[in-house]
Amino acid sequence: MRIKVVRIPPNVRCFNIKKIPYLLGPRGCIKMNYDARTVSVSNSVFFQPKLTIDQAIAFNQAALGVGLLFRVEINLKGLGYFVHEEGKNFIFRLGYSNHVIIPIPDIIFTELKKKRIRFTSAHFNALTNFVTNIRGYRYPSIYKTKGIFYKEEKVILKEGKKS
Repeated sequence: MRIKVVRIPPNVRCFNIKKIPYLLGPRGCIKMNYDARTVSVSNSVFFQPKLTIDQAIAFNQAALGVGLLFRVEINLKGLGYFVHEEGKNFIFRLGYSNHVIIPIPDIIFTELKKKRIRFTSAHFNALTNFVTNIRGYRYPSIYKTKGIFYKEEKVILKEGKKS
């Protein structure tokens, strides 16, 4: 199935440079990674050739991102789990013998408060991949309430072994 028309928010503009669509909004500009001619009419964008489902979803996410921004918040829970920012790097202390150093991409903005980190970006996929990568260093424990949690995430604790 292919899609010809995609709706965009009123504060977002779509234009072409050498057959490559760009989205421009109050929160940034995103270049799409496919060749297509576009024609914008009010809040609709017409594509030639038609978009695949995946391309249409990526286009909609990009349009929302440059219009509103995406946010993800994570919390560090556990004794001895800390994070601080040095330049464009996060330095995590997560109970390992060495610190975990993670570079922050230029397209992701961060706010750091003690054990809480808020990420914002116009790029949905880059944001979720980055946060998932960080979370992979200490998944939430199901036996103790420790690890890296999303803001509203709840973990049901399992009962330990009875002896």
